[in-house]
Amino acid sequence: MEHRLQSQQEADSPFSIYSRYITSCYNGQLAARPYYQQLQDYLMTDGSTLLQKPKCFELRREALKTGSLTDSDLSSPRRRPCIVVLDGFPSPQCISTIGAKEMVRPELFIGHLGFTCNRPSYRKFFELPSVPSDRRNVIHVRLISMAQTMTGDTKVKSLAQNRTQADTKCTDIEHQLFSKKQYGAPRFRKVHLHNSRTFSVEQLVSFSITQRGNEPWCGKSIFEPGQVTSLSIAGVFLLDRGYSLQGQHNLPWSNHIGGRSPAHFIPVIPYNRSECPNNNKGAATSPSHPYHPIDDLWAEDEGEIELIRQDPFFILSRLFSSAGRSFSPVLNHLDEDIEACASCPTTDETQLSAALEQLQFNARLIVRFEGFLEENYHVIEEGGDESWPKASDLALQERLVKVQVSLKKDYKSLLARCARLASRCEVSSRTLVGAMQLLEAKKGIDQTKQVHKLTRLAFIFIPLTFVSGVFGMNVSTFKDYPPLWTYFVVAIPLTFVSWYGSGISGSNRHKLPRFLTMESLKKN
Repeated sequence: MEHRLQSQQEADSPFSIYSRYITSCYNGQLAARPYYQQLQDYLMTDGSTLLQKPKCFELRREALKTGSLTDSDLSSPRRRPCIVVLDGFPSPQCISTIGAKEMVRPELFIGHLGFTCNRPSYRKFFELPSVPSDRRNVIHVRLISMAQTMTGDTKVKSLAQNRTQADTKCTDIEHQLFSKKQYGAPRFRKVHLHNSRTFSVEQLVSFSITQRGNEPWCGKSIFEPGQVTSLSIAGVFLLDRGYSLQGQHNLPWSNHIGGRSPAHFIPVIPYNRSECPNNNKGAATSPSHPYHPIDDLWAEDEGEIELIRQDPFFILSRLFSSAGRSFSPVLNHLDEDIEACASCPTTDETQLSAALEQLQFNARLIVRFEGFLEENYHVIEEGGDESWPKASDLALQERLVKVQVSLKKDYKSLLARCARLASRCEVSSRTLVGAMQLLEAKKGIDQTKQVHKLTRLAFIFIPLTFVSGVFGMNVSTFKDYPPLWTYFVVAIPLTFVSWYGSGISGSNRHKLPRFLTMESLKKN
């Protein structure tokens, strides 16, 4: 009886429920089983004592007016739309809990976990980004955070090496998250070292929508907390929640940027934006990550309250708006950096080489950012997934269309700017390559002149050697050993004539055959 009861409890556990749901997602397509199996394998690795708890925020009308949403237990019964938020590196227990409760598509967790760094290269699936029609309600959005320090090494020789080491460090930290089960810890998808004082960090927000029962809709958002300084204080972005990485050595950029001065993240300025409620959340928001879904869940009027409650794309529009703003500072920095590289002195080969390498780095970065922006633009253009609930009122629909048009305008501007920056990188690179080729040509000319000077020295020794050889010949004319002055009388004039002939400029040497040809034609 006890064994049967235990088996029933295991069958009804969140892990078992969600594992069965994952299996149902690839039934009939067994070739795709390894892709989904990696999430099932991860759910079986839970053994950490660290407590990570998903937060559930009900979209109450009064709370939306004041921007003061409070979290509740995910298992509590509810009658309103809600947002479920999971901070930091997700634990298997939290994934099972959210997945079993809301029946979330496993692609959301697989894409967010990013198993690529933790599995052999032959197990990569290259599934992202997929075609827009396949993404549906599984959306991954990148956000960029920039940081600066007051001190740094101005040498550029080791910058490329530091970038490689930072990428390696980033991968090592990802391995540690899985192996040491650092659930709730902040994650850094990519670190870009722009120079010795400035770098940017990529972080990910994953979003999905599910419907269950008679509730209007339920949104789930998984995102990563950032850092205030290089001291690795985690959780402030997430209302002082999250697992803290200890020590500066645990940050991907610690060994390559800043020196003795800590790196401070640049906040995304709310430039010319509407006033938001004073809910004291700003003190708990880290400038290293400009977006938190709850910070954006406030409404200016009754219309926005209804939009938030009826159409999930309105909440997603806030995310896309924050994502677009996070790209602006990086693009502004790249604009200045490209201009600095284009203005590099054309007389210093070392500086030209460093500027060309920096332009190549900027060009790769622009292409990467452009890809992220294009993915966001496709989702904005479609207005989310067609299966999502939509606002029923025509006035609300028109209001949402205006938001959609505004976002499309912003992203078109960002994409156009990426195209212009990429074009400037290409033009500046060609200019610098031309300058380097000109320097190489000048070096070749200088080397030719040096060789010419060395060759002229030969015109001194060749006549002397020739005369010495003649006077040293065993012939009857020189059998009585002529006096020494005879050697100098012959050698000096011959050397002078040879030296003078070698000094005739190239233009005169070219003119001489033409002059002789003209004289011969006149005689004929």
